[in-house]
Amino acid sequence: PAFLVAEQRRVAELWPSVEVTIETVHEGASPALIDRSGSYTMTVVGARGLSVGSRLALGSVSGHVSAHASGISVLVRPRTPGIGRPVVAGIDSAEHAGALLHVAGREALLRKTRLVVFHAWEMPPADPYGSWVLTHDIPTGLADDARALVVEAVAKVHADMPDLETEVLVQRGHPVAVTLGLAHTAELLVLGRHGRGWFEGMLTGSVAAAARHSSDCPVMVVPVR
Repeated sequence: PAFLVAEQRRVAELWPSVEVTIETVHEGASPALIDRSGSYTMTVVGARGLSVGSRLALGSVSGHVSAHASGISVLVRPRTPGIGRPVVAGIDSAEHAGALLHVAGREALLRKTRLVVFHAWEMPPADPYGSWVLTHDIPTGLADDARALVVEAVAKVHADMPDLETEVLVQRGHPVAVTLGLAHTAELLVLGRHGRGWFEGMLTGSVAAAARHSSDCPVMVVPVR
C-alpha cells in the first residue's frame, strides 16, 4: 500500500540505520500479529484516538495481541509522549517482578530517564462470618509487606543495572485506579501478563485493558512466566 511505502521512507529519513520491511498478509490483524509475535522483539500496535469507535476497534486488536502475543506488545497513541517523564512499571508479585523490571529498566536506560516501580495494595474484604476482624496493625502490615516486595525487586534490578535511577512507590488503592493515575505521569507504562490462556488472560488483563483504553502514554505488556 502506498501509505506504508510513504511511512517506510519517512522512517528511513529519520533513522537511517533502521531497516524497514513491508509485509502484506491476507488474514485478520489479530491472528496475523499474534502468530508472528514469537519472531519479533516486540509487536507495536497503534491507536488513532479515544473515540468510542476507535476504542472498540482498538480493543479487538490490541486486546487480543496484548493477551496472547508470545512476546512483548506495545500500544502507541499518536500523541506526543512525555519526553523526560519516567518509565513506570507495576508489579504484583516477587515471582514475576524480575522479568518485568529487566525490560522496564532497559527501556528507562534507553530513554535516559528514571524507573518508577509501583505496587498497589488493598484491604481484604470483610468476613461476613466474623472469623477475623480488622485491627489497627493490619493496614500497616500490608503496607510494609508491599514496600518490602518493591524494594527487594528494585534491589535485584540494580545488581544488573547499577546506573539505573529508580524510585519506589507503594500506594493503597485498587490496582486499576492507581495504575491509571500514574500513567498520566509516565513516558511509558510497563505491565506484566501471566500466561497465554484465554481464561487467564481475562483474569490478569483488567489492569492492562484499562490502561490501553484510558492512558495517554504508550503501554507495554510483558509476558512473564
